[in-house]
Amino acid sequence: MELSSIFQFLIIYIIFSNLIKIGLTILNRKKIKEKIEENEEKQNTMKEGQPPIQVVEKVTDPICNSSIEKEKSYIIVEDEGNKYFCSWECRQRYLEQKNDN
Repeated sequence: MELSSIFQFLIIYIIFSNLIKIGLTILNRKKIKEKIEENEEKQNTMKEGQPPIQVVEKVTDPICNSSIEKEKSYIIVEDEGNKYFCSWECRQRYLEQKNDN
């Protein structure tokens, strides 16, 4: 083989391998774009078809250690911070214990 034919072969090989890489990159970008569009479509469907998701903050009653929704709790405001209770009875028991100390 002549040196020029080897050189031509290497140039053609490099060109084709780069073209293949470019083609694969384009395909990957198309797949990624399709996935993004699919996810956006799912999110839009969820927004339209379902009620909005509400985040419920939970707190712990210091008397009975039950977990309760903050909005539905009985509250005592103190200097150290707010105390949250599941029931009026737990709130009263806390006040009684505090007065005994």
